[in-house]
Amino acid sequence: MTSSSTPHAPFLRLRPHLQPSPYGKPSGTSLASLFTLSTTQDPSITSGPSHITLPASQTYGELWLSDHPSGVSFVLPSNTPLSTLITDAPDLFLTHRVQARFNEDGVLSTHIPFIFKILSFDKPLPLQSHPPRDIVQQLRARGVPGIVDKNHKPEVAISLSDTFSAFIGFRPLHDIKLLLEDVPEFDAVVADDEVMNEFLRAPAEDVDAEVILRTVFTRVLAAEKTKVKELCEALTRRVDDTGDEAFGEVGRREGLGKVWRRLWETSKGDVGVLAAVVFCNYVCLKKGEGVAVPAGCIHAYVEGDVVECMAWSDNMIAHGLQDPELNHSPELLADTVTYNTPPPSKLMLEQVPFPRVSNHHTTFVKAPIEEFDLLKISLKDGEEEVLAEGIDGPSVFIITKGQVLMEAESGGRVQKEELKTGQAVFVMPGRGWKMSGEGETEVWGAFVEGK
Repeated sequence: MTSSSTPHAPFLRLRPHLQPSPYGKPSGTSLASLFTLSTTQDPSITSGPSHITLPASQTYGELWLSDHPSGVSFVLPSNTPLSTLITDAPDLFLTHRVQARFNEDGVLSTHIPFIFKILSFDKPLPLQSHPPRDIVQQLRARGVPGIVDKNHKPEVAISLSDTFSAFIGFRPLHDIKLLLEDVPEFDAVVADDEVMNEFLRAPAEDVDAEVILRTVFTRVLAAEKTKVKELCEALTRRVDDTGDEAFGEVGRREGLGKVWRRLWETSKGDVGVLAAVVFCNYVCLKKGEGVAVPAGCIHAYVEGDVVECMAWSDNMIAHGLQDPELNHSPELLADTVTYNTPPPSKLMLEQVPFPRVSNHHTTFVKAPIEEFDLLKISLKDGEEEVLAEGIDGPSVFIITKGQVLMEAESGGRVQKEELKTGQAVFVMPGRGWKMSGEGETEVWGAFVEGK
């Protein structure tokens, strides 16, 4: 039997924030919208929104489980903003140790240190970065659009779909040079440019080459639009004829013909297509694999469904693969990205058994980010997972496949909730729980603890 959650119950059902986006999938196929409707159309929720319909033509890219003002979740059935409950009782919802660990200029924190999302997209996201804290402070002082809070925003993405593709971090200098030399259309964008020639002559291990790379990257982003479009159209014709071979050695190794076509179909004439392929590592992950994106790392997700978690921030600097009117200047993006991020192989997330559960159905995903770690619970029909001691901090869980019965005890009373695919809960600190799978079930969660 399902019981209603209250602000003092062991766990609280959440209504997520659903965000329309140009890169999202249509409402009928987007996991973000389908998961949201799983809650808003549930007849067992007797108050608040129900039986909501979404326009078939609208695309939705993001579901947020968060207390950030850009995407606040609501606690059901009262429809109270999660942020209100946390602000009113931060010791109860966060613990004093978490507040102290993530204090802001000596003031105890009053928000969850992370934002937990589901992303569902079939078009590329903007070519972007989330600046480190020191750069954020400078940009805030200048009033730069897109900088809405004080924090940095390192993040991780884990594939829910069979494949997830993205551009993450700058390529090795050697590969950038190969592309510029092997693809005449790329070289022609900055033809007769002394800086380009200096870059191509510089040894790959030369530290100064990174300084030159910043200049070359800026000049490509700022290249004349008509010229970029003409050269990219010419390259697309060669890709149609020769496939990966059009990109030389790197293209053959990475299969760049397919991703070039994908980018060109959705972003014709956009300099971000050129910049992403030339300068950024192309990464393809299988279902269940995850990757970290450090603060300041250039990136653009291309296609897939992912679990995404990040530090509590909505800051972004972007140029390319979006509406040109939303672009920051090429110089701003180039000046705020990091040019020495680790290669993708070093950014892959480590996944190991979680030792604190009873039945060993839970995987611990270690994020190289202090604000959170992740859990994946995999259950077959009738299997149970038990966390007896609870987590010493806030945690959020979402059912990404199947259905679970979640139970937790408080004050001699047992709270029970049937949670379907797409439904989510906030678990109070220190509260143990049991999840019982109904059918093949997958649950993803994020949590943080005080030191």
